[in-house]
Amino acid sequence: MATNGKLQVEGLEQEIVGAKGGDEVNVVYGKHNIQDRKSIWKDLKGTMNGVNWPSVLMGDFNSIMSIEDRIQGNLVQDVEVRDFKNIVGEVGLIEIRTIGRYYTWTNNTVHSRIDRILVNVEWIQKWPQMEGIIMQHEFSDHCPLMITMAEDIVQGELKKLNTQEYMSVGGKIKETKNKLIQLQQDMQSPENDSAVKDEETKTKMELAK
Repeated sequence: MATNGKLQVEGLEQEIVGAKGGDEVNVVYGKHNIQDRKSIWKDLKGTMNGVNWPSVLMGDFNSIMSIEDRIQGNLVQDVEVRDFKNIVGEVGLIEIRTIGRYYTWTNNTVHSRIDRILVNVEWIQKWPQMEGIIMQHEFSDHCPLMITMAEDIVQGELKKLNTQEYMSVGGKIKETKNKLIQLQQDMQSPENDSAVKDEETKTKMELAK
């Protein structure tokens, strides 16, 4: 349940640090012990099943999802992966695409991917252009996480906007040029008066804008 800006799940700290228009950004810190996390996943399942608004969970889950998520340490056991992977699938969470580092935690010997950015379907539907950034760690053994709008999407939208604007302006220029040609042709006829010349001057000014 959500109370006072926090999503209360026993043993799992999830605080809403930003919300706009019903969106939730939850900071996660999971327990270190596998057995302790079992109750956490159960509570998380009950909580997320009632969420039907855009929601993102990001932070230190202290869990890996595949054998590729840890190197230079103990061999990955199925028990380490199974519970977390199952709960993510059951509640419909999706890990968004990330750029930057792959491993998010290290003690300078072991490297693990235990920090993640997970979102629900509602988030994907509202923000399909979002991606995550795993930054370099400096003051912690964990890498900071950030969500942002994908650069290629931004560039694509700007290109689309510029193309539409160019087409609109281009059409107006062509129309004005055709009008000027017609006026100049009319001026060749002796029956046309000074009003046509005035219109020509006005059209030239529009074309110069």
